[in-house]
Amino acid sequence: MPYIQKISYDAVLSRENNVLIYEKKIDFKRSFEFFKISLFPFSILKVSSFFLINFIPVIGPLIILFFQSSSRGLLAHKRYFKLKNFTKSEIKEIYKINKPSYMAFGLSALMFESIPMLNLFFIFTNTIGAALWVVDIENNEPIEEENFNEIISIQNSIS
Repeated sequence: MPYIQKISYDAVLSRENNVLIYEKKIDFKRSFEFFKISLFPFSILKVSSFFLINFIPVIGPLIILFFQSSSRGLLAHKRYFKLKNFTKSEIKEIYKINKPSYMAFGLSALMFESIPMLNLFFIFTNTIGAALWVVDIENNEPIEEENFNEIISIQNSIS
């Protein structure tokens, strides 16, 4: 996620009073990950097949949107997963449980971002929408006793 999108994502979290997540915010240094050898052949095959499918009139772009939607939806919560320090197995479990929601969000995000001239605007609205979705998730989660005490102490220190 680019820096400006991280700022808007964090601003939404702080504005919506999601103190527990926002206070645990860690500044992540950029890490340049080079190609992973095991995934490299698969990614070339995937990109080239999407490129060829894109040439099918009308149906091709829709097929690509459908196949990329679930990963785009999951990518929208990447910052949330980092802030909550989730492991890869926890992320996979969350994804399995909420796959239709991630696909719906990803599909709508990709469709809006594919509109020429307005895509930059929709990138930010999708980022804000993902952050608001996180706030909804956190508000619907039952609060444990230790987390409740931590939230109260953080809110008292802010006041």
